[in-house]
Amino acid sequence: MLTPVLSLGAGVLYLSAGALLIKHLWGSGLANLRLVFALMLVAIAAHSVLLDYTVFSHTPAINFGLTNAASLTAWIVTIIFLATSLLKPVYELGALILPVSAISVIAAWLWPPVSPDTVRSTGLTVHLFLSLAAYGFLALAVVQSIVMRLQDHRLRVHREASVLSKLPPLESMEELLFQLIGIGFVLLSLGLVSGFWFSIEKLGVAFVFDHHTVLSILAWLIFGSLLLGRLRFGWRGKTATRWTIGGFIVLLLGYFGWKFVLEVLLNRR
Repeated sequence: MLTPVLSLGAGVLYLSAGALLIKHLWGSGLANLRLVFALMLVAIAAHSVLLDYTVFSHTPAINFGLTNAASLTAWIVTIIFLATSLLKPVYELGALILPVSAISVIAAWLWPPVSPDTVRSTGLTVHLFLSLAAYGFLALAVVQSIVMRLQDHRLRVHREASVLSKLPPLESMEELLFQLIGIGFVLLSLGLVSGFWFSIEKLGVAFVFDHHTVLSILAWLIFGSLLLGRLRFGWRGKTATRWTIGGFIVLLLGYFGWKFVLEVLLNRR
């Protein structure tokens, strides 16, 4: 009974906050930001209790199947978005982020993983939260990239757009983009190192040559190259957004693609 109540409650709260931001973006009324943030905080709190019950209460294992992993990642992304929007005027990005969070919560309730799949350990815990924090910052960077592409198109065609005109200038959006990528890259680096630690702890070897590891390292190289290109060659605009979106797709395939193949296509836990 607890799972459906918390899932529906968090989902409705996420959607309500997102709807207020969408209404604001489309010029049909100013969003009450205090109400939006209050709805997000309550949603995150309900989501936190839900995750503790569905993911971490299966001692000594963690129920970290595909939908639970997506729900936990969405929780991290939402927290990072909330913290960032308190410091930077980018709260409109929640119009994209919050509906996805709601979908992830409902999906984890409707299609829960059958059983815990990973034994809890210190190495796993460190690796899990570093990796998810990296996903969170890089996911926010992807949303930022998409919005920047739309802003750039509007400027090129000289088209008025009430939705995009309410966002900060493109230069400010680009500065924030690279701040998010930089933080995400550091966390991803630490996540890879902790992954090697976890592999030694679990399997006795630091590197397991599988597509999860290979794609994760490839994503790390893509984001590292983007940051280097920014410093050395001044990469920006479409180049920056393409590399950001491409690197994140590789990163998603490295974990969620792997989980999808195991749990859905091969029906393995």
